[in-house]
Amino acid sequence: MRIGPPPAIAAFPTAIFDIESQVNHSKDFDLLIDGPLFRRQRELLIAVADSARNRRDAHLGADEASLLEGLVELTDAIADQAHDRGIDCLIAEPHTKAPL
Repeated sequence: MRIGPPPAIAAFPTAIFDIESQVNHSKDFDLLIDGPLFRRQRELLIAVADSARNRRDAHLGADEASLLEGLVELTDAIADQAHDRGIDCLIAEPHTKAPL
């Protein structure tokens, strides 16, 4: 799986999709993804981003928190594989999971 920005957001580089560094540091990653679950997570992430853009509070329940935790775990898996391939993207302190 090639990690890179979808065409719709290519003009807005982010920490994950920094176009310039991607050219110099891109690698292949192996991930197991549950399609329907990942779709729900992406929809939630889009809703949270829309709320932030519009300066509205995102009211999240336990289900939404669980979906977001899954995205954190996905980024952890990407970071672990990137680190194994020589890309420096680990954080100083790993996040801790609070009980849902």
